[in-house]
Amino acid sequence: MRGIVEAEGFGGGQTLVLPVSALSEQEYYDTVTVVAPNGDAAEAYADRVEASLNAREDVVTVTTNEDIRENIETFTRTLNLALLGIGSISLVVASVAILNVMLMSTIERRGEIGVLRAVGVRRSEVLRMILSEATVIGLIGGSVGALLSLGVGLGINELLFGRPSLVFAWDSARYLVYGFGFGALASLLSGVYPAWKAANDPPVEALRG
Repeated sequence: MRGIVEAEGFGGGQTLVLPVSALSEQEYYDTVTVVAPNGDAAEAYADRVEASLNAREDVVTVTTNEDIRENIETFTRTLNLALLGIGSISLVVASVAILNVMLMSTIERRGEIGVLRAVGVRRSEVLRMILSEATVIGLIGGSVGALLSLGVGLGINELLFGRPSLVFAWDSARYLVYGFGFGALASLLSGVYPAWKAANDPPVEALRG
């Protein structure tokens, strides 16, 4: 034994590097890695191996780093679309929940809003007040969601790659910003109807309850 490879990321403890003869009577290699000086040379080597060994039938499987990169990108795009779909559904559900909360709030405060209107508070001021409340709810919810997502991202990057700082790269961090913005915007839009309804409620009817 020459030494122990330092574990980094996920799954490293399941790997043991040994000569084929140490654990098996197999007299051939099932995998050969060819190191090329650049990407163009790698493609040329792959084409030559394909032409030499797979001319009549597929004897070996030839894979380049470009093929692996394309597979990873395809998987990442699919995963992003799935997460986007889940996030969109969650956003719609949250918007409906905020709409219901704001409606119930304006109904419970109907008398209070009627008093405000009776003493001269304008409709635009009532509208602005309720929309401000909806915006504050969205900002608080977006902040909590962004912090939770940041914590999950740090944990996943530490587990898989051993580099939690990757979550702060713009390619990843931008989704936190987008999520925060969409959450605040959805909350604001969800408060439009309750605010309009409360602002246009006749003061006399509101005071009667």
